[in-house]
Amino acid sequence: NGRENKKSTGIGLYLCKRIMDQLCHKIRIDSTPGEGTVVTLDLNKQQIFLE
Repeated sequence: NGRENKKSTGIGLYLCKRIMDQLCHKIRIDSTPGEGTVVTLDLNKQQIFLE
């Protein structure tokens, strides 16, 4: 996780997911130990129908 104390809460990923959900976008995270992590943000516009 890049930290000296090896502790993390995951709150950052949680907040990113909440924000992306509220903006109707998607976030995807793929991680491979020893290789790295890829974060993909899907910013395509989606049609939202409100009644």
